[in-house]
Amino acid sequence: MTDNGIFLTILRQESRRHPQLQAVDLQKLVYQAVFGGNHILDHRERFRAGLLAEWDTITEELEVGKAIQLIDPDGRVARVHLGPCRRTGMDPERLADRLLAQPRMHGTTEAYEALWARAVATAETGLMPVGADALRAVGIVDSPPHHSATYGPTSYRLIHDLDTPGTRRWLAEEGLTS
Repeated sequence: MTDNGIFLTILRQESRRHPQLQAVDLQKLVYQAVFGGNHILDHRERFRAGLLAEWDTITEELEVGKAIQLIDPDGRVARVHLGPCRRTGMDPERLADRLLAQPRMHGTTEAYEALWARAVATAETGLMPVGADALRAVGIVDSPPHHSATYGPTSYRLIHDLDTPGTRRWLAEEGLTS
């Protein structure tokens, strides 16, 4: 069971990072919180090549903010933002190795539906920039949605095991915090 206060904090942090986010962007965040990035990690060489190519295109605009963004109210899944990682001097090959070695997510449709219902209920409080009607309109999906055109620039990958001692140790060694 997730804590509504933590979930509201996650949703508000996302809206501060991307003030023009739309309902589909929150849909993507909830999808990722449950299912992670398995669909990308299953294509190892494409994942590595994509991360390395993207690393070389990061602009100063993407190097701001924290590297780690918690997206799962249970504390397991986070986005690791490549710009702040690059700013610290992190080796992108090591980052790719670490992300490719992480466990795959075993999310369920039931968990996704439950977290989505929680997002809608949270929006009904009026404390979010996206209303409950907009969230209900996009609903839940069977595959990872794309960010909206207004979401703004972003460059990240997903960490599935943020709550494990090994991942916490690795983040500390890299000088990254959540």
